[in-house]
Amino acid sequence: MEVDPLTHCTFIQYFVQFSVNAANGSVMSLRLVNGNGQCNGRVEILYNGAWGTVCDDYFDLNAAQVVCRQLHCGNALAANGSAAFGQGQGQIVLDDVQCTGNEQRVWDCQHQPYTVNNCGHNEDAGVVCSDMSLRLVNGNGQCNGRVEILYNGAWGTVCDDYFDLNAAQVVCRQLHCGNALAANGSAAFGQGQGQIVLDDVQCTGNEQRVWDCQHQPYTVHNCGHNEDAGVVCSGSDMSLRLVNGNGQCNGRVEILYNGAWGTVCDDYFDLNAAQVVCRQLHCGNALAANGSAAFGQGQGQIVLDDVQCTGNEQRVWDCQHQPYTVNNCGHNEDAGVVCSGSDMSLRLVNGNGQCNGRVEILYNGAWGTVCDDYFDLNAAQVVCRQLNCGNALAANGSAAFGQGQGQIVLDDVQCTGNEQRVWDCQHQPYTVNNCGHNEDAGVVCSGSDMSLRLVNGNGQCNGRVEILYNGAWGTVCDDYFDLNAAQVVCRQLNCGNALAANGSAAFGQGQGQIVLDDVQCTGNEQRVWDCQHQPYTVNNCGHNEDAGVVCSDMSLRLVNGNGQCNGRVEILYNGAWGTVCDDYFDLNAAQVVCRQLSCGNALAANGSAAFGQGQGQIVLDDVQCTGNEQHVWDCQHQPYTVHNCGHNEDAGVVCSDVRVQVDYIFRLSTT
Repeated sequence: MEVDPLTHCTFIQYFVQFSVNAANGSVMSLRLVNGNGQCNGRVEILYNGAWGTVCDDYFDLNAAQVVCRQLHCGNALAANGSAAFGQGQGQIVLDDVQCTGNEQRVWDCQHQPYTVNNCGHNEDAGVVCSDMSLRLVNGNGQCNGRVEILYNGAWGTVCDDYFDLNAAQVVCRQLHCGNALAANGSAAFGQGQGQIVLDDVQCTGNEQRVWDCQHQPYTVHNCGHNEDAGVVCSGSDMSLRLVNGNGQCNGRVEILYNGAWGTVCDDYFDLNAAQVVCRQLHCGNALAANGSAAFGQGQGQIVLDDVQCTGNEQRVWDCQHQPYTVNNCGHNEDAGVVCSGSDMSLRLVNGNGQCNGRVEILYNGAWGTVCDDYFDLNAAQVVCRQLNCGNALAANGSAAFGQGQGQIVLDDVQCTGNEQRVWDCQHQPYTVNNCGHNEDAGVVCSGSDMSLRLVNGNGQCNGRVEILYNGAWGTVCDDYFDLNAAQVVCRQLNCGNALAANGSAAFGQGQGQIVLDDVQCTGNEQRVWDCQHQPYTVNNCGHNEDAGVVCSDMSLRLVNGNGQCNGRVEILYNGAWGTVCDDYFDLNAAQVVCRQLSCGNALAANGSAAFGQGQGQIVLDDVQCTGNEQHVWDCQHQPYTVHNCGHNEDAGVVCSDVRVQVDYIFRLSTT
């Protein structure tokens, strides 16, 4: 039979190519390495059991498109040459790769015979793809929630058919979220929208990406969104923090990588990158991206360099960057960030101070509560530390500090005790709960591990501002210290409204460290150290610049007795005089009153309106004092004006001294 040479040659070429491709299913693989993920980096091919590279000769965007499509990495954004992702090792498997862009696999393109080349590894080809992206949403963080995949430019979901713990393990590892704790079905994290991208996902658990597992063709399924799959991971195997600032929302950027904290180089690190950091940490908006080790030089590895973010990434390591720990920086280039402040706030209310009470969280602009389910002393410890309130003494449930209002923000809070913020603990998705406000959690802390006082004035509500920091009293510099800052100080001390913010050591020069400088307050902060300020003890001041404050005071007096040191106890509260109920009011409480008024020692604590019935509000009820408090309102008591009394129960006091009180009243009246 006569054979057409051209036809015969074509047949032989096709047969050889088909045979190689048939073997490729088991002996040739493709990967991208040395990038910042699985969808960009140096092109490598597993050939004859060893990984090798591809030469950049003729390697263009068409070839990159084939690589990206082959790896399910979206579209090609760039074809890189000259070993842009570093020089590889081993054989150069392909050279002179010329693709139309429609081939299924990069080795289906025209190229030199395998391993035949005239290149060096300085010509290794690289690719940047748009990626298929993965995220977890509607959980309580980036490491648990509904599984969603960005496919063809839109987010879609994954069906729970066959989706098991192996599949969850792949998802968790792909997202740097540690180990899989649970694979959830039946839309446990709510129903998603858009396409169902994957169905019948069956993984061994060793795949690099969840779409590398066996599954139906993309978007082919027999599911509804009521079957959306979810995942709970143990937590990020990479963590982020800001250190050496004046709180958790500004400071040097540090990343926990391979078990050790390292820093980020400031090269290309801009406000977009800072925005990602602030959002990732629930710290509001980015105010500044700082370089040149503005918050001091860190230690350990420099984890990220050349960080370039769009500002929309979920985590800073999702931005484009050099391979982990590859950098040309020193710690003198450590990056820092200043955020506007936490977009979630924490407070304790309805107790007898800022360090005990019902736990409330500001979430989406409104205060809500925390359910007591699983809320234990570890959780209370996190709350106390977060509020600079010392150690946890008690974790209270069953609305021990009264029932709150609004949403129940957190439920099933389970903490190790080492978390930075209570919402960093494991918990149900925000606002998802099976509780009522009769289960609101409360906390009792040992007290602030930072204290505030006013000294060298004519009372406890005016004088030089001093802060107890690291066991020693120090001062505050007057730079930027204004009436807003004074208002915070006065409110923190239960001293009414601010009348003046004094500088230039108006109340004398203090000693010790200058604890705060450049204090800038809105006036709404709970404590003066919650305001924006330089890192603690960092200042350019002398004690000749010590700040002072004059407050309007909550005032105390004894009336209807035979002098100023005995009579009915009255408190000036919100501009009007009111009384104190005699419930639990004893000689310890009377001792505090007498000492506060410079009236000597307490001789008697009287109840039942012994000095006549007062008028106006009953300001305090259930006053229980140790006798050592500075002000009677520092004792444990019901919330202000909350009581079950009438004026027939107004409390009175008899103190040992009269003349000192006359002089004290005179001094008060002249200030």
